[in-house]
Amino acid sequence: MSLQGWRRAADNLTRRVQLHADRRILRDNEDFTLRMAASLARKHGANDLRTLSQRRRHASTLRGLGRSAEAEAELADVITALTAAVGRGHRDTLNARAHHAAALRDLGRYREAEAELNELVAALSESHADSSSCRAWHAVVLQDLGRFEEAEAELRQLLDAAIGLHGPDHPDALVARTNHALALGELGRAHDAEAELAVAVAGLIRACGAWHRNTLTAHVQHALALRRLGRLQEAESELSQATRALSLVLGQDRVDTHRSRAWHAVILHDLGRLDEARPELSAAVAELTRLLGADHPQTLRHRGHLAALLRDLGHPDQARAEYDTALRAAERVLGADHPVTATIRAGSA
Repeated sequence: MSLQGWRRAADNLTRRVQLHADRRILRDNEDFTLRMAASLARKHGANDLRTLSQRRRHASTLRGLGRSAEAEAELADVITALTAAVGRGHRDTLNARAHHAAALRDLGRYREAEAELNELVAALSESHADSSSCRAWHAVVLQDLGRFEEAEAELRQLLDAAIGLHGPDHPDALVARTNHALALGELGRAHDAEAELAVAVAGLIRACGAWHRNTLTAHVQHALALRRLGRLQEAESELSQATRALSLVLGQDRVDTHRSRAWHAVILHDLGRLDEARPELSAAVAELTRLLGADHPQTLRHRGHLAALLRDLGHPDQARAEYDTALRAAERVLGADHPVTATIRAGSA
């Protein structure tokens, strides 16, 4: 092995050690926040604001570990207790409600999340510390619901505000640029979206590092923008690398890892590499079903992709069964007019 090769190997080993340490810290923090909440409950009572605030932190840690169902249940209990203690409009209650809405979104409960966030955005002044994050979550949920024009307008305002406050190279501005680019892509402005995402990826590498979660998320979205433009070889290369990196950064048991894996399989399908795509997409759909549930919109989207792949592999009966199951669930969960539902329906025709 050359000296350069040894250096690359050493760098990769260093990254692996650091990523393992980061995940261990998060798991330790989950145990710490749980023990602190129990300690505060014993000392001050279960409904004391200090106890409830610590329980909110514990729920946020659970979300960070990908355990959104547990986080949602914990936050719902905290909100009930805070509402009884200090009212629904108190700053602590509003903060817990914002985190609860984010957990609802994780779980694919988009309409509930949008209703909560819509109320929060109306309640919070622009100067409130949680205002920008609530508006950003609200805009992203609007995208999830297929309301792309509303989302793009909101995300454009948030991007301009972040640039004005922090400058264009700040991580917050770069994340806002990534989110805005997603809305551009959904509106059919593929070239604009790709250009925005290329800027975001380069900026996040400089600001946060190549292995940061935000950087890898931007890489995935840039690859999907390249796919929209028909630049499939570039898209496959970028998404393959991003998927491997996500498996290291987040681990094999996380939604983002398997969502990226599913999209990589979709691009393999686009390239005609069907035999490579099938085991990858089947495994990703199985993992998304396990982690999110069979009716989660992300699961349904990729079940539609799996049905299309089975059809092109010459398995029409299996493809029809997948399409029918995915379409019935999408119509029930998202509605007949949602873009994901429409895409599955078009594929099954």
